[in-house]
Amino acid sequence: MGATRDVVLVADGVEAGDHPTPLGAAQDGCAWPVAFEVRPEASWRSGYYEVVLDIDVDGRARRSHAFFVLRPATGAPTAPMLLPLATNTWHAYNDFGGRNLYSGGTSVALQRPMR
Repeated sequence: MGATRDVVLVADGVEAGDHPTPLGAAQDGCAWPVAFEVRPEASWRSGYYEVVLDIDVDGRARRSHAFFVLRPATGAPTAPMLLPLATNTWHAYNDFGGRNLYSGGTSVALQRPMR
């Protein structure tokens, strides 16, 4: 998001493994192990960062997207902008694991993929 699209990190060959969806994932989360962590460099500006995940599944290319928002470091200058994120609404409608808050679920976990 923004006037330019800057690539700040490329990580090839990350091994994530195959992890089945556990029973109760909708309300308890998936508890999958961490496969990769992003540690922002000091040169990265605060803002919205898109993560593009590419994988080959049985000879077919698959792509998925995720994001994170990087806050400015303590004491760093800030810009007059607002990026509202409807995180709670996204998770309320997310039916990964079999339910969401609009299909009979009374609680849902944040530790699960967005569908």
